[in-house]
Amino acid sequence: MTKVVPGQYAEMSRNESHWDKARVPKLDKVMVYPMPEATIRVAALRSGQVDWIEVPPPDSIHR
Repeated sequence: MTKVVPGQYAEMSRNESHWDKARVPKLDKVMVYPMPEATIRVAALRSGQVDWIEVPPPDSIHR
């Protein structure tokens, strides 16, 4: 974790000095946003604000 803003986001950056070079992530960083409301997560995904959401509501999966 390189930065945490409580209630807003957490930033995780790649650790170049990881002991297992085969497991160093390919991405430079990942931003995690807390979105407890399912409809907000789906709207963020559809609008392009986020690239992936966890636990999409079953009725929105077909879209």
